Amino acid sequence: MALAGGGTGGHIYPLVAVAQALWQLDPKIELLFLGQLASREQREAARAGISFRAFHRQDNRRSKPWHLASSLFWIGVGVVQAGTLLRTFRPRFLIGAGGYVSLPTVAAASLMRIPYVLLEQNMVPGKVTRAYCRGARAVFLTFPGSQQHLVSSDNTHIVGNPIRVDLLPPRLEARRQLGLSADCQLVVIVGGSQGAKRLNEAVGQVAHQLLNAHPRLELFWVLGKSVDSLSFPGVGVTHASPLQRRLRVADYCEEMPLWLAAADLFLGRAGSGMLSESLAAGTPMLLVPYPYSADGHQAANAVFWKKPEWLWFYQRNGSAS
Repeated sequence: MALAGGGTGGHIYPLVAVAQALWQLDPKIELLFLGQLASREQREAARAGISFRAFHRQDNRRSKPWHLASSLFWIGVGVVQAGTLLRTFRPRFLIGAGGYVSLPTVAAASLMRIPYVLLEQNMVPGKVTRAYCRGARAVFLTFPGSQQHLVSSDNTHIVGNPIRVDLLPPRLEARRQLGLSADCQLVVIVGGSQGAKRLNEAVGQVAHQLLNAHPRLELFWVLGKSVDSLSFPGVGVTHASPLQRRLRVADYCEEMPLWLAAADLFLGRAGSGMLSESLAAGTPMLLVPYPYSADGHQAANAVFWKKPEWLWFYQRNGSAS
C-alpha cells in the first residue's frame, strides 16, 4: 500500500497513524510513503519506520504570475516521477492525505487506475480532495458537513481524523514522561509548524507576568521553525532563572500529542490535527485561527466546535471516541 501526503504535520501525522493501525492489523503489510526529498514527511516516515521514496520538490508559490507556470511544470514532473515509483512498487491501494505534496501521487494513481482513498482533515476540503473525490473509492472526512463542498458525496464517510494513540497516555503518565510535576498548571502554546508572529508576540509580552503571578503555572511554547527565539522578550532569560525552568521553549515538537495529554489548556491555531489530538486528550482549547489559511479552513474548523451537537457527534463517532 502507498501513502501520499505532506508539507505540514496536519497532512503527515494522519498517514503515520493509519500506518500504525495497518501494522496492528497485519504486521507483514508493505507500506511506501511518497513525498518530497529532504522534507518533514521524509523525517517522520523514517521515525515511524515506513519506507520512503521521494519525487522532485513541488513549487507551491503563488505570489507572482509566473509562479503558476512554474508550479504546473513541477506538478507535471512530479506526476511522471510518482508514476514511475508507483509502477515499481505496484501498490494495490493508495491513501492520499491531502496537501499540495500529495497531488502528483494522487494524479498518477488516477491515471494508472490504481484504487485510492482520500483523507480530509479540515472542515473545508482542500483542492486535492475536491479535484479527485469523484474517482476515489472513499473519501474519509473529519467533520460532518464537509461533503457539501464536494462535487460528489456518495462515497464520503465521516470518521474523524486519525491520530497517534501511542502518544496519548493518561495525563499523569504523560507528565511523568515529560518530567513535569503532577500538580502544575500546564499551558501548551503552538502557533503552527512555521510559527505565528502575532500570537508569539502576545505571549512574549505576558509570559513573565503570568509566571510571576501564578507559581504553579508552566508554559510549553512552540515558536515555529521560522522564528528566532531571541527576538521575543518572553524567552530572553537565563537558563538558571527560576522562571526559565517553568518556561520551556522549542522551535518544533515531534511529540505534541504527549504534551497535549499533559496540558491543562491548549492555546494556538485551529489546524485539524491539533483539534483532534486535544479532543482525544480531553484538553480545553483556546483557538486563534490562522486568518490566511487556504479557503479559510482554520476558521471553519474552529467555528465547528462552537456547536455542542457536533462535538457530541465527533466524540461518539470520531477519533476522540
